[in-house]
Amino acid sequence: LIRESILARNAEGIVRHGTPDWSFITPDGARVDRTGFIERTRRLFANSEIESLQTDIFAVSVRGERANVQLRQQMVRTEKDAAGQPQRWRVTYREGQEWVRTTEGWCVARVEVYSPTREALPLR
Repeated sequence: LIRESILARNAEGIVRHGTPDWSFITPDGARVDRTGFIERTRRLFANSEIESLQTDIFAVSVRGERANVQLRQQMVRTEKDAAGQPQRWRVTYREGQEWVRTTEGWCVARVEVYSPTREALPLR
């Protein structure tokens, strides 16, 4: 559901299955709450077109009512630079997610992105 929300450019959908205290930790270690994340993501979506998103889960660790998920995502997107010119990128990053079991099922409590890399691609 999170992946589909990203591809649909639906910021609210990304956090729909999050806990009330859901948070996002940026690569530089800043913690962003749900409202801040939605605002930040809406700006990103307004300034970019997502061409593809590949998600590879490489570790899941469940301990009682909590689970840690490690994944790698690779997104190809076209963004407008500061001058308004389009630039196409392959953005690759690792992501850690903490999930908790709730009465509604498993929900995301925290998402942390590690060390994104950006590779310039030719425009289509």
